[in-house]
Amino acid sequence: MPDTDNARAAPGHTRDLQRNVWKFYLLKCAWGVRWGTLLPIFAIYFIDRGISLTGFMFLMATLNLSSIAAELPTGLFADRFSRKWSIFVGALIGCAGVLTLIFAGHYVVFMLGFIIVGVGAAFASGADMALFYDSIIGAGMEEKAQSLLGRSLAIENISMVGGTLITGVIASQTGLTGPFWASAASLLSAAGIALLFVEPTAARAAPATGATRTFRVKTREYFVHLRATVQTITRNPELVALVVVYVVMMRAYFLTERPFGGPYLASLGYSPAQLGFQYAMFYGVMSLFMLGSTRIRALLWGSERAAILTLGIVGMAALVVMVNAPLAPLVIVGMLGIYVMIGLLHPLLQESLNRRLFSAQRASCLSLVQASNYTLGLFVGPALGAVADNYGLLTGLRVFQWTFVPAILVVALVAWRILAPTPRPREAPSTAGDG
Repeated sequence: MPDTDNARAAPGHTRDLQRNVWKFYLLKCAWGVRWGTLLPIFAIYFIDRGISLTGFMFLMATLNLSSIAAELPTGLFADRFSRKWSIFVGALIGCAGVLTLIFAGHYVVFMLGFIIVGVGAAFASGADMALFYDSIIGAGMEEKAQSLLGRSLAIENISMVGGTLITGVIASQTGLTGPFWASAASLLSAAGIALLFVEPTAARAAPATGATRTFRVKTREYFVHLRATVQTITRNPELVALVVVYVVMMRAYFLTERPFGGPYLASLGYSPAQLGFQYAMFYGVMSLFMLGSTRIRALLWGSERAAILTLGIVGMAALVVMVNAPLAPLVIVGMLGIYVMIGLLHPLLQESLNRRLFSAQRASCLSLVQASNYTLGLFVGPALGAVADNYGLLTGLRVFQWTFVPAILVVALVAWRILAPTPRPREAPSTAGDG
C-alpha cells in the first residue's frame, strides 16, 4: 500500500496545506476558462483558416506526440524538484503556445504552436493533481479525497460553462481569434495562482547528501526513477486495469468533444453562439455529476468495478445514440450521455489511481497515464480524420463509434475481472435458538 502516513505534514504545515485546497479551486477556474473559451470553436477555427479535418487531426497528433515526449521528464521534474513550479512553467508555456496559434499563418507554425501547447500541458498535468492529493493527505483529509477531487473537477467544468457561454459573444465581436486571447489571459492567471501554493514537501524524494551531483549521476537518477515509475504501474494488475479504462474511456470523450463534436453539430445547422450554449449545458451537467459522484457511487454501486462496468454501458449507449439518432435533439442527448459518463467516472478514477500510488512517484505515474492517453490519440485521431475527409463526416463518426464501443466494453469487463469486489459486511451470528 502507498505510504500515505509518510506524506502526513507536520502540525505547523497542516494549515498551509488546507489552504492549498481553495487555491487549487482557483487554479481549476483558470483551467476551465482556458478550455471553455476554445472548445466550441476549436476545430472550426482551424477549418476556417483553411486546414482540412485530416490536417487538424495531424495537428492534434503533433500535440499528442509532444505531450508524450514531455510527460515523463516533466513528471520527474515535478516529483524531484517542485510541483508548484511545474504548474507555473506549464501555464506560461501553454500561454505562449496559444499566442503562437493566434499569429500563425502557415501550417508549420500551427504545428509549432501545438508542440508548445503540448509541452505546457505536460508540465501541468500530473503535477497539479499530485500537489492537490498530497495536500489532502498532508492535511489529514484523506477520507474526503474523492469528494474534494470531484469538487475540483466540477469547479473546472463550471468555469468551462462560463467560458463557453461567452465564446459566442466574443467570437461575434472579435472573430474566432477572440476566444484564443481569452484563453491566453486565463493561462496567465493560472501562472499567478500557481505561485500561491505551498509545496507539500514531507514525502518528496531527495538526494541522501547535499553534495553536488554530476550530470551522469543526475541522468542515472532519472532513469532509475523512470524505471521505478513504470514498475509501480505494470506490477500492479489493478493499476494496469484502471489505466486502461482511463485511457480508452477518456479518449472516447476527447474524440467526441474536440474533433467531432463541434463540426458535427455545426453540420446540423447550429451557429457558433448556439454551440456555446450547448457546450455550457454539457459542462454544467457534467459538473453536477462530478459534485455528486461520491454519493451516487455509494448509493448505486459501492464498488469500483461495478461503477466502471455500469458507466461503460452508459458510454456505449450514448455513443450509439449520438451517431445514429435521426433528429438533432437526439444527437445532443447522445452527446450529453458521454458527459454524464465522464462526470461520474473521472473523480472515481482520479481517486482510485492516486490512492494506489506512492507520493514520491505520484506526478510521474500520473504523467505516464496521460502519455498513454496521448499515445492512443496519436494513432487513432489522424486515421479517423482521414476517413471523415475522404468519406464524409458521418462515415468518420460511424468508424469512431464501432472502434470505441467494443473497446469500452472490453476494458470495462477487464476492470470487472481484475479489480477486487468491495467486501460485504458480515452479518452478526444469530443468538436465537432453533426453536
